[in-house]
Amino acid sequence: MSAKAPSISVVMANYNGAAHLGAAIRSVLRQTHADLELVFSDDCSSDDSVAQAKAAAGDPRFVLVESGRRTGPAATRNRALAAARGDWVAIVDSDDFIHPERLAHLLSDAKADGADIVADDMLTFYQDRSAPPHAHLRGALAQRPTWISAADYADANHLFGSGVSLGYLKPMFRRLGPDGAPRAYDESLRIAEDFDLVMRMLIGGAKMRVYPRLDYFYRKHASSISHRLSAADITTMLAAHDGLARDLATDPPLQAALGRRHASLRDAQTFDAMVSDIKAGRVAAALVRGIARPSAMALLRYPLLDRFKRKRPGAAPAPAAPTVRLSRRPSADPTVIEAPAALSGRAAALHLSAHAQPDATCVLVEDIDLTALAPYLLAPDAEVVVQRP
Repeated sequence: MSAKAPSISVVMANYNGAAHLGAAIRSVLRQTHADLELVFSDDCSSDDSVAQAKAAAGDPRFVLVESGRRTGPAATRNRALAAARGDWVAIVDSDDFIHPERLAHLLSDAKADGADIVADDMLTFYQDRSAPPHAHLRGALAQRPTWISAADYADANHLFGSGVSLGYLKPMFRRLGPDGAPRAYDESLRIAEDFDLVMRMLIGGAKMRVYPRLDYFYRKHASSISHRLSAADITTMLAAHDGLARDLATDPPLQAALGRRHASLRDAQTFDAMVSDIKAGRVAAALVRGIARPSAMALLRYPLLDRFKRKRPGAAPAPAAPTVRLSRRPSADPTVIEAPAALSGRAAALHLSAHAQPDATCVLVEDIDLTALAPYLLAPDAEVVVQRP
């Protein structure tokens, strides 16, 4: 008799992620929701990723999927999905972390609200400490749980858009579609494969809800794949996008939203060509492209603003009253982290994370919302002690 299928399959795709892999795996296997499996899919790594992953093989919930050749992130995740058995699939990248209660929170939310896709906010932190950590969601999305329609999702995923890009969130979704077939990624995509999968689910009638809880920790570092976007990537994204727009004549709002995203991809395509022209000294050719598509020329402000910001000195963090103590071990002398006592939950998490050292763990000495502990669980192998007066 086969073992009972877990309620959640965590899919973790990896390529040469050994530097951060151990903590990512531990953050999944130490979830308070224990009815899970971690399907680790390696894309023929050349570092010791597989050896590190096999160190977790003593946990019966760990499943290793290997490949004999490089295939890209979407195909790597598809191999994991083919091996997954859970009712739900949660996506976690191999260089990120998740809060110990993340899966319990998402599953409870999905069941209570009747959602087919759920996603939480992410705390973005920078490996080189070049910028303070920050939440991804903002505005109304950061204030309350929100239903996301297919049109909403399309409008929230424009390249170089000014709004919140929901495609960056790491969703949890029902593994099987309405037809009983497992979900699958478009393997032609190297970037935006998450957007494409979720968009297809929404077009198919799935219901999505986003929660402003900081339970996912997104690491920015030099080799992050989302930092690099090539002309070929944009062309592939356009082809996949145009495939989504077919047969939607009965949904004018969605058609209009997809049309706006198509325009943003065309702008990005022209912008990329303009930058290539300028780097090659073909300024006149870049100008001709820009005049033909002024919305693409407007994107030149982004590299100019980025260069200006790099020249400006960073602002020092504001002082505040100490309420939380951190240490590598409870027996060690704690490091005082500044945080106003009035802060709680999301606000405390953001404030404290801006002051914490990368691998600190915490000793809580005042009764504040446990969400504020989130940044300190970036070292899930260390002991965490909670003390309340």
